[in-house]
Amino acid sequence: MNQIINFKILYLFFFLVLESIIPLNNIVNSGELKNLKNQKVFLEYLGKEPFPVKVNDDDLGKILKYKLLNSSNKLVNLILDGEESMNEDLALEIISDTQYQKDNKFVAEGNVVVYLKNGELNADKIIYDKVEETLIIEGNIVYLEGNQYFQASYLTFSFKENKGFLKDIYGVLDLMTFSDDTDYQLEGDINVKKDYSNSYNVSKIKYENSANIGLENTFENESGKKLNITELKFDVPQIKKWRFKSNKISIINNDLFSEEIFFTNDPLNKPQFYLKSKNFSVKTINNKLRLISKNTRINFDDVFSFPIGTRRIINRNPISRWGIGSDYEDKDGFYLSRSFNSRKIFGKYDLQLTPYFLIQRTLKENTNSFVQNKSSILSEKVTQDISLSDIFALDISMKGNIGSWDLNINKEVNSLDMSKLPNSSRVLVSLDKSYDLNSKKFNDNKEGKYKDNFLDLQFYGAYRQKVVRDFTGDEEIYLGKGFTISNRKSWQSKSSKNNFSINYDIGEFSAKEKSINNLKTLTRNVFLSTYDNEFPLWQKQNLDKEIDISYKYSPEVIAQGLTWLSSVKSGIYLYSNGSQQNAISFSSGPKLILGSFKKNFLDYTELDLQANYIIKNGISPFAFDDIDKTPKINIIFQQQIIGPLIFGYQSFFNLDKNSDNYLKFSNNTYSLNIERRAYSVGAFYKESSKAFGIQFSLNNFNFQGSSSPF
Repeated sequence: MNQIINFKILYLFFFLVLESIIPLNNIVNSGELKNLKNQKVFLEYLGKEPFPVKVNDDDLGKILKYKLLNSSNKLVNLILDGEESMNEDLALEIISDTQYQKDNKFVAEGNVVVYLKNGELNADKIIYDKVEETLIIEGNIVYLEGNQYFQASYLTFSFKENKGFLKDIYGVLDLMTFSDDTDYQLEGDINVKKDYSNSYNVSKIKYENSANIGLENTFENESGKKLNITELKFDVPQIKKWRFKSNKISIINNDLFSEEIFFTNDPLNKPQFYLKSKNFSVKTINNKLRLISKNTRINFDDVFSFPIGTRRIINRNPISRWGIGSDYEDKDGFYLSRSFNSRKIFGKYDLQLTPYFLIQRTLKENTNSFVQNKSSILSEKVTQDISLSDIFALDISMKGNIGSWDLNINKEVNSLDMSKLPNSSRVLVSLDKSYDLNSKKFNDNKEGKYKDNFLDLQFYGAYRQKVVRDFTGDEEIYLGKGFTISNRKSWQSKSSKNNFSINYDIGEFSAKEKSINNLKTLTRNVFLSTYDNEFPLWQKQNLDKEIDISYKYSPEVIAQGLTWLSSVKSGIYLYSNGSQQNAISFSSGPKLILGSFKKNFLDYTELDLQANYIIKNGISPFAFDDIDKTPKINIIFQQQIIGPLIFGYQSFFNLDKNSDNYLKFSNNTYSLNIERRAYSVGAFYKESSKAFGIQFSLNNFNFQGSSSPF
C-alpha cells in the first residue's frame, strides 16, 4: 500500500510451479510415499531410489531446467537468482495418484502434491506439452509457503510465446514474514515482529495498530490522541497483511496484468473496506517490481466509495490524496490539500509534496497570518493584501537513511510569496537511531526482565516550531538545534503495567523570553524521567478471547474494567545564563471502560479523569518551556451514540484558585467518529485555535490462517 502491497509473491508462485514440473520423470504413486511424506523426507537427487517409476523421455527435466535457467525473461531471472534451482542437484518431491505420457504430453493427476524447499503446491492435474512447450496446472490449485497462501482454479503458460494467465486467484500476502518465507526481499520492506503460523483456518485475530491515511494525529498530550489533531500531515498506511482476489491475472513477457483486482485489510467476511483496482499491472524495472493501478477506488462497507486515481501501490504513499481542514494561525482558516506520490531523489530518499489551496484566505482577499516584511519575527501580525501566490501553501517531506540512521525533514510553507518566506516557513529536521537492548546483540542471548527496552538517539534542528501549551497559549522556538539520548522501558507485573524513561537533552535555542517580547539565545541542558503505572481495580471476566464477525465497530476486544492510572515526571532544566527550573509532576486518576461495543446503542463508554499537580522551583528564561504549574484535571470522554457513531470530548478543568479560569473548562476539543472493525473516519474541532480536520485510518491486523475468499 505500507505503501506496501507487493505482488512479487505471485511471480514466485508461478515460477515455483514451473520448477515443480522439472523432475516429472520421477512422479510416483502417492500411496508409496505416504510414510515417507509423514517423515518429511525429501528427494536429494533426481531418480534416486525408492522412486522407480519413470516416464519415457529422460531428458524432459533437463529441457525444462535449461529453459528456466537460460530464459531471457526478467521475472525468471529475478526468481531463480541465488536459488537452489541453479544447482544440478535439486531438492524437490512430487507425488500423485497416477502419472502417464500420452503423445507429447506428460501428465500427473489425482491429489498432486509438490514439495519444495520452503513450501507446498497442491493441484488436481499438471500437464506439460513438450511440442507446444505449454504448461497447464488445473483444479484446486493451492500454494503454501510459510504464512503466504494462494489458490486458483487454473494456470497456463506458453514458453514459446512467453505468456499465460491464472484464473480465480485468491490469496493472503503476509508482509511480516514474506522475506523469511520466500528468501526474497520486498521493495520497501517493513520491520515487524514475526508470527509464524502453519494453520490455514483464520484464527487468533489480533489488532496491532492503525495506519492514518488522512490527517495524522499529533496532539500534544499522549492520552488525548484519540480525539485531537493539531498538525495536518499525510502518512503512509503500512498495512502488513492483505487479502486479495481477481478473476484473471495475465502474464505477458515480464509483466502481470489484471483488468480488475481487489485488496482488503479486513480478516473477516464480508470485508468492511477494500481497494478496487482496474487496469492493474506489475512491471519489472531494474529487477524491482512496480505496482500500478490506473483506476483505483476505495470502498467503505459497499455503501460509500470514491476514486483515488492512478496509484503506484508499491510506494509509501497515502491512499487519501485529498484533505480538508482549518488553520487560523498560519493559513487564515479553511483549506483543501492534495498529496502527490513520493519520488526518489538522490537514489535513496523519498520526497513528497502536499500543496494547499487556502479557501478562506482567497475569499477574504487578505491575510492575518504574518508580521510585516523585514519586521521582527516577534512583532504583531498585521493584515496584508494578498497576491496570487498567497493563496497556495506547500508541505515538503523527505525521508531516508544515512547509514543506519533515519533522516526526516519536514517543511511547511504557508505562502508561496517569496517575500514572506522567512515568516511563512516552519522546518523540523531529525536524525534518529534506536537500539533494542533486549536483542541478542545487547542481551547476551538471555531473556531480559523488560518487555521493551530501547536506547534512542536523536540529533535535531528546528526553525519556527510551535510548542503547544495547556493554558498559557502556544509558543514558538525561533531556532533550535541539539541532541537527545533516552532509555525507555516497559514491563508487566502480575497486577500492573509499568513504563519508565530517562532522557538527557542538550541544545541551543533562540526563542522569546518569558518576561519581555525579545529573542534570547541560550544553551540548555535537561534531565527528565517519567514513570507510568496502570493498576487494574476491576476487570470484567469472561471476555471474548478474540474478535469475530460480531465485532462490527471495534478491531479488538474491549478491555472493560476500572483502572487506576498514575504518573510521576521530574525534570531539571539548566541554562547557560545561570538560571534553572526544577519540577516534579504527579498525575493520578481512574479510567473506566464499559460496554463491548458490539450492540447498536450506548454499548461503549470511556471516561478518563487525571488530576495533575506540579511542584516547581525556578523560572525558565524562555516562554516556550516555562513549566506551567496550574493544578488541573484532564478529562477524556468517549461515548457510542448509535451504531458506529462515537462522540468524544477532551478538556482541562482548572483547579487554580488564583486563576481567572478557576473551576472552568479550557482547551475544549470535540470529535465525532465513525468506528468500524477495518477502518475509522473522524472529524474534530479544537475550540481554542478553531482548528478543524478530518481523519481516515485503516486498521492493521495479524491473524493465523488464510481465511476464506471474500
